[in-house]
This record gives sequence, structure tokens and C-alpha cells, in this order.
Amino acid sequence: SPGGYNYCYAVPVGQTFGTAPKQFQIQANGTPRVRVADKNGMDKMSLIGVKFVPVGSWSNSESHSLTITVSGTLDATTDPTGTDPNATINANNAGIYKYALRSAGEFNANSGSDSVNNSIVLTGTGTFSTTNTNKNILSASNPAERKGTKNLTPLNFTIRGPAATADINWAGLSNTDMGQVDPYYPEFDCRRDYGANPNAAACRPTITQTLVATIIGMDTLKVLSGPLDMFGVLCTETFGVQSTKQIKFLTTVNKFLKWIVPYIQYPAKKAKIQELIIKIDAILVAANAPISDLSCPGEKVLTFQLALEAGIDGAIIASDTSVPGTPAAPHDYRVVDAVDPPM
Repeated sequence: SPGGYNYCYAVPVGQTFGTAPKQFQIQANGTPRVRVADKNGMDKMSLIGVKFVPVGSWSNSESHSLTITVSGTLDATTDPTGTDPNATINANNAGIYKYALRSAGEFNANSGSDSVNNSIVLTGTGTFSTTNTNKNILSASNPAERKGTKNLTPLNFTIRGPAATADINWAGLSNTDMGQVDPYYPEFDCRRDYGANPNAAACRPTITQTLVATIIGMDTLKVLSGPLDMFGVLCTETFGVQSTKQIKFLTTVNKFLKWIVPYIQYPAKKAKIQELIIKIDAILVAANAPISDLSCPGEKVLTFQLALEAGIDGAIIASDTSVPGTPAAPHDYRVVDAVDPPM
């Protein structure tokens, strides 16, 4: 049954990127790894346990770009965490999938700098079938009746403030906070009808996530549960045994958040955690409520998986000294018809 991760791949620490003496280094922030769930009816991929620390020296007004890419083909044939670790999986799981991306993390200021005007952009692409090659996951590709107004463009966040605070976070709760919301999630017909070992009855997508951070000054980029989280769920999926365990876990996380809220002194952080509690309360109720997209029961499973990761991130944010970043106002882009000048 769908649920937790079933593969972890170690991320080597100590690597530096860039040109000396202005570089970033991967350091541990927990156990550095890429987590992958490659199961019948569910795909997940997430980077966790790392931070990107400036190495060398540059001014607090100097800007640098840091690009983090996580990519993989989800084509496992067995699941070591399953009831039968030798049973064949991903052989008959083709169909319509809903996908979602989110990010949560912190900028930790160093050497007298602050995180104002730092920015992040998260994009994702997937190859799902012959007709769905290298598709933007966040796009307006859904059928008109399930397109909505959310989850249509890359997620981005530019920090406007607060300037006086050393550590600033984003939590992945909404489109403006590096998360996705329901309805409607992007959907793709996933079937391996291309490449080596084709099998039109199987979904074995290749997913690439890219996070670009523009960092002004010597600030550290720290991941929480994941700065690059990807989730995909087959529309016919329902809650299984593992998901039931996760519901119990999320309930426990929510109780912790409700307990700690009265002790949070910073008003913006308290408001952010209260927003998360309301969201988790709604998700837990929704686990036993009708779905919003009647054509896709798996949408409820996807919504829950997003809430689970957000809950874990929220517990971290509630326990540390960071505060929520205030996003800069989005740019307003318009398409205007060209008009011939008067004669």
C-alpha cells in the first residue's frame, strides 16, 4: 500500500561548488540523503538532511546563485518495505496521476548579513509517456474542467523581511509560500510506452526537480523536511495500511504543534504555526470526507502526503529560532494586444 519512503540514497558531504574563494559547501543537517518512494500507485522524491554553507569571503551586498537538482527514473520492480519484498511492483500501474511540488527551508544569515532579497524558485519536469515528454509539472496542462487557478506556475519566494532577524523560513503551505493547494493538482497520463524496456501498462516516469536560490551575502541555505519535494499519486489510489499509520503520526504532530503554540513568542511564527494547525485539522477531517475531484480519489492521498511533510517541517520551525519570511509582492505581467497607430 502507498505510504512512506522505500529507498534512501546517501548525499556525500564536504563537496564544494563554485570558484574559490567564493563557494558553497554541502554540510550535514541531520542525515544527508535523497528519499525515494517508488511504489504501486505512488511516487515521492525528496532531499533532506543537508545545508549549503558559504565557504570563503564576499561582501554582504554580493549576489550568488545556487542551483540544486534532484533527478531520477522511478522504475523499481520490487519494494523492500512491502509485505512481500520480492513481489513485482510497477507492472500494472499506468494511468492518470496527480503530481505536486513543495519546498521548505531556511536562510541563516552570517557575518552581519540578513536574508532580505534572497529568493528561491522551484521547478519540476517529468517524462511520463510518448506524448508527455519533459513536461513542466507546474503548468496549465490540465483539462479545462480541472484546471482551476492554482498550481499553474513555478513556485517562487523573494524575501521582503523581516530585516532584523537572522534566520528566516518558508514552510510550503501555499502557492505564495512554496507549496501547492487543492484543487486542482497537475495531472499526467503516465505509461512507459517509450525507450528501453517499454511496458504501456506500467508508470515509470523520469522526474527532475530544480531549486535555484539567489543569495545576497554569505547566508546559509538549510533544508528542512525537503527544499525539493515531489509527490505523485495514481488517481485510483486510496488510503492503505501505511497511510493509516501516517494519519496517526500526523495526528501526533498536530497535537505537538497545538501544545507549543502558546509558548511561541514571535507573532509571525505563531501565526504561521496556527495556519499550519488549521490546515492539518482540515486534512485529517478530509481523510474521511468526500474528495473535491470526484474523478480522482487519489487526490485525497496526495493532499495528505503534502500535509504530512508540512507537519514535519512545522514541528521543526516551531522548535527553532527562525521566523517566517515576508514575501515580496508578485510581479504583474499582462499581455496587451498590439494596436496600429492612428493614421
